[in-house]
Amino acid sequence: MRNKIVFPVLAIMFLFSCNNNSNEKQLSNSESKVKKHKEVNLAESQTDYTSLRKKIAAEAQMALAKNLKESIHKGGTVYTMQFCNTQACPITDSMSKILHTVLKRVSDKNRNPANKANENEWAQIELLKENMKHGITPQPKVVELNGQIVGYYPIVTNTLCMQCHGKKGTDIDPKTLQEIHKLYFADTAT
Repeated sequence: MRNKIVFPVLAIMFLFSCNNNSNEKQLSNSESKVKKHKEVNLAESQTDYTSLRKKIAAEAQMALAKNLKESIHKGGTVYTMQFCNTQACPITDSMSKILHTVLKRVSDKNRNPANKANENEWAQIELLKENMKHGITPQPKVVELNGQIVGYYPIVTNTLCMQCHGKKGTDIDPKTLQEIHKLYFADTAT
């Protein structure tokens, strides 16, 4: 089945950041409440941040997807909900260390409170959703925030994702939905 974007239902992005003023990547506070930022002029940049960070986002997404597929194969979606509850954030954190960058998944409709978009991230998600209403395919975006290069990369969802993030009563098995409610009392990601 062909992959599809479901931002109007569930907007999630991988983000990364690194110090723009140093050759070494450094951890930064990605929860900054900065309202204004300037877009990075990639033509003037020494590094093509878009392609480099796209690779980082893709590697992180592949690591998470691989673990989720293995979990579903091992014990089904109910088992995988338990796996996600305890392992999704640590997998993202370990990929941050492996890739030497700050990396996180955020959403305007999060399941885990740790994945709730901050003000800047929310604005990027809203822009993506508005563009999609006009038929514009979501693209990665790189900006500078407080001297940090920050990349926003939409996550493309597929049928694997919809087993837990799809529509209640259609895509999500009743036992899986019960487990979602058990593990995430404030879930907004279906």
